[in-house]
Amino acid sequence: MNKTANEISETMINDTKSSSEPSSKSSRRICSVISARAGVMKRIRGKSSEFSKLCAAILLAAATFSVLPGCGSGSGNEVIAVVNGDPIPLSELENQLKMSRRQFFSSYQEELDIRKVLIDTLVIQQLLVQEAYKKNLDESEEVARIALSNKEKFLLDVLFNRIVDADFQPGEAEVQNVFDKLEHKFRASHILVKERREAEELLDSLEAGVPFGRLAFEYSQDKRSARDQGDLGYFIWGQMDEEFQRAVDRLSPNEISSPVKSRFGWHIIKLIEKVPNPDRTTLAQMKYGLAQDIISRNRSKGVENYFEQMREKYPVNVEQRTVEFLMNKREDMYPPLILERLPRGDFDLELLDRDEKSLPLASWDGGQMSIGEYLLAIRSVPLDQRPDFDAYDDLALLIFRLKFNEILGLEARRLGLEDSDEFKYKIKRFRELTMAEIMKDSLPQPAPPDEDQLMAYYNSHIDEFTSPEKIHVFEILVSDVNQARDFRKQIKGLKKLKQLASELTERGGKRTTRGDLGLIERRWFPELFDVAQNVAIGGMGGPVKTLGKWSVFYVVDKLAEDVQSYDQVRGRILSNLTRGRRADAFAAWAENVKQVSDITIYEDVVLSSIDPDKYPDSLGAN
Repeated sequence: MNKTANEISETMINDTKSSSEPSSKSSRRICSVISARAGVMKRIRGKSSEFSKLCAAILLAAATFSVLPGCGSGSGNEVIAVVNGDPIPLSELENQLKMSRRQFFSSYQEELDIRKVLIDTLVIQQLLVQEAYKKNLDESEEVARIALSNKEKFLLDVLFNRIVDADFQPGEAEVQNVFDKLEHKFRASHILVKERREAEELLDSLEAGVPFGRLAFEYSQDKRSARDQGDLGYFIWGQMDEEFQRAVDRLSPNEISSPVKSRFGWHIIKLIEKVPNPDRTTLAQMKYGLAQDIISRNRSKGVENYFEQMREKYPVNVEQRTVEFLMNKREDMYPPLILERLPRGDFDLELLDRDEKSLPLASWDGGQMSIGEYLLAIRSVPLDQRPDFDAYDDLALLIFRLKFNEILGLEARRLGLEDSDEFKYKIKRFRELTMAEIMKDSLPQPAPPDEDQLMAYYNSHIDEFTSPEKIHVFEILVSDVNQARDFRKQIKGLKKLKQLASELTERGGKRTTRGDLGLIERRWFPELFDVAQNVAIGGMGGPVKTLGKWSVFYVVDKLAEDVQSYDQVRGRILSNLTRGRRADAFAAWAENVKQVSDITIYEDVVLSSIDPDKYPDSLGAN
């Protein structure tokens, strides 16, 4: 097995070990499915937005495991390989592609090569499973315990697959419409507030001559863009909330919008620039990617709709008497002056006795939540996102979100999903992959490297342990070379550069740091670094062309190249060499077992599993 296949195999099998808990990587993948519906640039985040609550709720419920089939394209029932009589379905290959994060390839041949590597990995995985059965690991208490602890997660996984199991394939007209909207890219600033009244007051201030950037810095709820005076940078259609995007599209450069409502609140938008989008190629080249984006957005719409359906089906009823008890207890325990400063959405759990902690705070069809449970659960919720106890609707929504995975589990059982073939297969396959992990760990391990081998590696790989030269730079970056030249003449020191950079630099996120790039290395800023090397500490440099713009900079400090000693890196070398030896030993074991096994690969199924529309110009697709 080649090096690439070995590395991928290591990743796949190791993923099983952590499957007894929700994986953060898996959660991010689920979140990306959900957030595609909103199409919102990450910088636009309302603190208490319904969308962020939805995403967090789904993450709690849909912690699926990528090593298992269920979300692959096509039916997934086709067999791509048979290993000693055991079939491997196409769905497993599709899921390994998702897990390896290799969804897009430069060519048909590259995708085919990667699929072949992954099939080899799946074959090895099945050989481990078969060896585990021979050693009766299917009767292991450890395997049974791990499978039982994950039963609920797989039940929710099946339910999640049902939610997104719909025909979201867009038509030609829909793809063409999205392609047309990608003709331009936009650069805009915005001010985000919670109420329309606040937005209208800001408009009055703008009409009175108050600078847009100042108001954004002082009042915008989007704190990240506020630090850049509301500047969102460049974006294309589909990267923003739909209502926000429509408003931007209607503006002319330097025009300011009337208040615009989005799921995040109310926006005042200023269009800075609208230019041709250099990344838009031809419809033929972009068609596949656009279709996938539309499918993702439509799936996310389905998830959002399902969230709302579940809220209607399982309404949360807040117990008013319990809330009144809490509010009265607060008043009894604290004097008025202290009480005024205490948040109305929190309570010290230690001040409640056992009976008080067990009082029901909310209930729904099939479940309830006590005061004690709630106060423990909200520790993970930021203080400013906890509703007041007597804000019943907001409290009910938060409790629904906190208990969403439990409610979905209840719904899945009522739908009879525990008896479904998909659920039974997932549990069975998970048990087998757990067995494979245990089997892999039980294989003979090679001896660790000795001291001479460690030292030899250090001496032959000294570049790995060398920190390159670094230069601490403050910079102002602008698009106009003449403006950059003027700055170079005007700026006589760091203080003036910081002032201008905080107002004018066009490097994203650097206005708030007043142009501070920190300690840069050549690999990050090659053009800037090469010139800065010849500028003394305390000196000015530029203009230098970088990223299509012009940089004027000040050198604060320089750090020379630094080589770490053997003692500093010995542990890292030992870990790397040990891991490499184990991987080589495992690869050798797998190759030996394959030699005595009956393995058939169905190449026609592998070829047909690749969508030729991805590569319209590829000869391999014909």
